[in-house]
Amino acid sequence: HNPPLVLGRNGLRRLERGGPPLGLFDAIPFQEETVGLEPGDWVIVFSDGVSEALSAEGEEFGDARIAEVARAHYEHEPAVLLEALLSSVRTFATGAPQSDDVTALVVRYRGLSNVAGKADKSADGDEVTRALDKNGDGDGGGAPGA
Repeated sequence: HNPPLVLGRNGLRRLERGGPPLGLFDAIPFQEETVGLEPGDWVIVFSDGVSEALSAEGEEFGDARIAEVARAHYEHEPAVLLEALLSSVRTFATGAPQSDDVTALVVRYRGLSNVAGKADKSADGDEVTRALDKNGDGDGGGAPGA
């Protein structure tokens, strides 16, 4: 699986430490890393079906295109970046059979609201839920009644 990307004003980096996806195996050791985020930084998590999506010519979408889409939508809300990324993959892969899942999660770090260290309301999960709640009914699902 692909390492998540962190995109900020200071550039792009990959979160290389960790291990296999959680829940696949019992008692697997993980490497731990602490990464500092600046207000406005994005964390982009995606399945290999995003980066390895093929064009009709057999070219992979790749991490560089993921970063390009993220940079182009840096100032937008998470739902806009998520839709732009998925739309870019669909457009790129037009005419080629889909061979894997296309799954992505984007999170924008908003920073702290005060020196006491309380998180700003906009830094909670509401934006992630809205980005995944395609039908707007507030349940987090993508289809009515999901």
